[in-house]
Amino acid sequence: MNKHMKHLQISGNEYFVENSAKFEVHPTQKYKASTTIIARSCKPYTFMFIACFLDSNGLEICRKYRWISETGNESEEYTIVFSTTSRTKSVVLGYRVNMETPFTGYCELDVQEISSIDVIDVPNHVEEVYDLPFIQVPQLSPLTTKDEHVLEQRMVWILGYIRSGTTWLGRDLLQHKTNVYWHEPYLGWHLDVIKEWHWGREEYFFSYYHKHNWLPWLKKLILERTYSQVQTLEKNVIIKEPNGSGSAETIMQCFPDSKLIFLLRDGRDVVDSILDAHQPNSWNADNPITKFEPILGNEMRDKVIKQYSSEWVRITKAVWQSYSNHNPKLRLLVKYENLLENTFYELKKIYQFLEINILDAELHAIIKSGSFDNIPSSQKGSGKFYRSASPGSWKKNLSQHEKALMHSIMSDTLVKMDYNV
Repeated sequence: MNKHMKHLQISGNEYFVENSAKFEVHPTQKYKASTTIIARSCKPYTFMFIACFLDSNGLEICRKYRWISETGNESEEYTIVFSTTSRTKSVVLGYRVNMETPFTGYCELDVQEISSIDVIDVPNHVEEVYDLPFIQVPQLSPLTTKDEHVLEQRMVWILGYIRSGTTWLGRDLLQHKTNVYWHEPYLGWHLDVIKEWHWGREEYFFSYYHKHNWLPWLKKLILERTYSQVQTLEKNVIIKEPNGSGSAETIMQCFPDSKLIFLLRDGRDVVDSILDAHQPNSWNADNPITKFEPILGNEMRDKVIKQYSSEWVRITKAVWQSYSNHNPKLRLLVKYENLLENTFYELKKIYQFLEINILDAELHAIIKSGSFDNIPSSQKGSGKFYRSASPGSWKKNLSQHEKALMHSIMSDTLVKMDYNV
C-alpha cells in the first residue's frame, strides 16, 4: 500500500466521508484490506475504517467496520478480512466519522491513502476480521420531568404506509441542522403486530383493558430510548415510522404534545411500487427482514394485490383517525403527489410547521440534493429502491382485472382521501 499519510481534523458534529476508488472483486472470494492510522485525538468509536460492498448498479449491499480505538502518537495498523457476497461486484474502502450512533467527538488523525486490496489465496486458513457495528450506549441519567416535556415537544412523527415517500421526506428533505433523523425504530410495528393477535385478551401484557396503567410507562420508556438515540434536547427528532403506522393511535396517545406529519400517497401507486419490489433481485432481495418473495403466477399476484390493498386501507384509516384526534396545531397532512409536483411550496409549509426559519436559497439547495433527477440512473428504475417519481404509474402497469381488484378494496378510502376513482 501507498504509505502517503493525510492529516485530518474533524469537529464533533462534522460529516466526513472519504472513499477509495472502486476495487473490482469476485463474488464469494476472501480479501484483506489494511491501513495505517495515527489517532492523535479520537474518542473510541468516533472514527472508522470501512469496507462497503457494492452490487452491479453501485448500490451498497453491506459494510464491514474497524473502529479506531488506540489513541496517541504511535501508528497502528487496522485490518479488515472479509468474504464478498454472491451479489458483490466491487468494494470501496474508506474512512467515516460516526454519524450513525451517539458516539461523536473531535477527531485528529493521520490516515493512510488506500490504494489496493489483497486476495487471500488460501481462504479456509484465514479467519474474517472486522468489528461489530453495534456499540452499547452507556447508561444515561434519567430524564427529568421537564426534559421529558421538552423532548416530547421536539418529536416529529412521520406516519403513513410504506413506499409513500417517507424516506425522501424524513431523510432527504428534512436534512437540516435543527433536525436529527431517526430511521424506522419499528416501535409501532412491534405494538401493531402483537396487537392484532392479543389486543382484546385481558391477560395480554399490553391489553386494551389495562391501557390506562401501562400507557404512561410506555411513554417514559419511549422517551428514554429516544434520548439514548439522539442525546439532545435542542433539535427536532424526525422519526420516520411507516412500518409502525398501524399503531398510530397508541403512539399519538402517548405523545399528545408531539408533532404528526401524515404523509399520504395514492394506494394504487403504493401497491404498484410494492409489486415491483417483489421482482427477483429487487432492491431488498437480500434483506432478511423486509424482503419480498418473488411472485409466482397470477393467483399469487392477485393474493398480493389484495393483501397490500387491504393493508393500505387499514394503515391509512389508523393514521387518519389519529390525525383527526390530534391537536390541529400539531398535525400536518402532506400528500406525496403535491410534495412531488410543487416541492418548494409544500416543503416550505412543512418547515413553517416545524417552526424552522430557513432561507429560500437553502431550501432550494436541500430540494436539489434530494431530487429524483439527481439520483444516478443506475440506482433508479424498475427493481430499484428509487423506482419512479411519476404518480399514476399503476394505470399502465396493472391489468384491468388488477385495477378492479384494487378498487374493490380501496375505493371508499381513496374517495375519502380525495383521490379520483
